[in-house]
Amino acid sequence: MSSALPPPSPIYYTAKGWRIFMYAVSPVMIVVFLALPFLGNATDSDHWSVVFMSVLGVGMAGVFLYGLFETAKWHFTIGPESFETVGLFKTKTLAREEVAGYRVNEHYIFIVPQDTKASTIKVGYTTERYADIQEWLADHYPNLDEVEAVEAAEEALIDEELGRNPDERSERLVHASTTAKYLNIVAWAVTAWLFFYPQPYQLAIGAGLLLPLLGAVGLKLHRGALRINEEKNSPYPSVSITLFMPCMGLLIRSVLDVDLVSYTPMWIVAGQTASVTAVVLAFCTHEWLFQSKVKFTEGAALIAAAAVYGYSASATFNAAFDDTQGQVFSTEVLSKSMSSGKTTTYHLTVAPWGPFTTETDVQVGSNYYQATRSGDKVRVRLQPGRLGVPWFEAD
Repeated sequence: MSSALPPPSPIYYTAKGWRIFMYAVSPVMIVVFLALPFLGNATDSDHWSVVFMSVLGVGMAGVFLYGLFETAKWHFTIGPESFETVGLFKTKTLAREEVAGYRVNEHYIFIVPQDTKASTIKVGYTTERYADIQEWLADHYPNLDEVEAVEAAEEALIDEELGRNPDERSERLVHASTTAKYLNIVAWAVTAWLFFYPQPYQLAIGAGLLLPLLGAVGLKLHRGALRINEEKNSPYPSVSITLFMPCMGLLIRSVLDVDLVSYTPMWIVAGQTASVTAVVLAFCTHEWLFQSKVKFTEGAALIAAAAVYGYSASATFNAAFDDTQGQVFSTEVLSKSMSSGKTTTYHLTVAPWGPFTTETDVQVGSNYYQATRSGDKVRVRLQPGRLGVPWFEAD
């Protein structure tokens, strides 16, 4: 296998389209970033701002300069005796007889050595004839991901915790896969609901609270066949999407919709919720979680899921299901501000009111923000919180 001759054109450079792109874009970006300090000096007298822009500009110009020369020099060689990549500052060589196999992801081919201490050869998808390289490697070396997947599946079929015989174990894995598939689809839908249009509000929040609990139920019903953490090449289906993504939706809603008087009581409540959630998840997975062969990542995923759910569920439940009338305070708008990113948030800075002895930021919707001017009187509602954590909103 290792003695097979290399292909007719064994040297591969960065693909022509990528070279043209880098040659055209990099010089322009270098000039732009080097000009940043002068632009900052012309418009801003703040010394530290100029220093920051200078460091940023020089740093980013250096990145594009490196990318330009790396693109020009980098190449990958399939030689009769070895593989080699040559870059601007580093050359890596791996003897062909020392190769264990290769792996592929969406961005790279990894040529993996038998010795774990030796360097792995990495070939990016921007390399010319990338598909030909992958096809040649497939003819000469094993795909380690496929090998590991087969070995993991064979190991699962002899796992006595899954059933009495291979047929029963295989059937349980199929049923677990079906459960994971539908739970994860619903989880994605609920997450999108929470992100983009959480109306009716309590129903959307309730769905986000419920999905991770259904994921825990699924773990209990499919004892050992369903897992928390999604691992590459594992035959065990995962409900990681169900456990984490609705929590991300709840977290976004807690940031966009809820202003707390103080975070200290929320940390206490969130810690209690996270602890209970961790116990529930451990109970639902105890058949396999504490086995010696279970990887550390499973335990870490359990703790992470409990922590994220603990805060996001507590913060959103505390506000969304607080049906009390609360107290209304009148105050004056001192200034307005908005911040943009993946989402845009709108804030009013108001004079001291209620429990606040200094000016306070109040988060509002876009229509409220547009209709309000500095100096206007606004009303702020202070709520006790369903879990006893006070919060407030523009009334």
